[in-house]
Amino acid sequence: MNLPFGWKLPLVAVIAIGIAVWAGRNVVVAIPAAAVAIGAGLLLLVEVWGVPPATRPMPGPLGQNPRATVRDLFRSGRIGREEIVELLDRLERAGPTPRLPGRSAEEVERLARLSRPEFREYVRGRIDDLEARS
Repeated sequence: MNLPFGWKLPLVAVIAIGIAVWAGRNVVVAIPAAAVAIGAGLLLLVEVWGVPPATRPMPGPLGQNPRATVRDLFRSGRIGREEIVELLDRLERAGPTPRLPGRSAEEVERLARLSRPEFREYVRGRIDDLEARS
């Protein structure tokens, strides 16, 4: 978990408040300590509200040139093959089979570990099937 602020400003504010309370009627010590506490509190508020909220990266479109992206996926080894399987599933859900169930991790792993010719044959068969049913 990332905190929106560090620990220094709250610590300075707490110490300054403690000094101001301890000083009591001694205005020479209490007023500067209170000013430091207020300043630290204001800086803390600026720091907290000035930090934009953390956003999760959203999976976007394939990019400018989908063919180049898919070509890179074929070159990326096992992880690229997993992405290709996911891409084919998304295409199928967007097209002829909108209720296609998700694949198990074991099935994706098995497909990613196919030899290069077997995996290309699997992709070719999936694409042919998608084109035939679209």
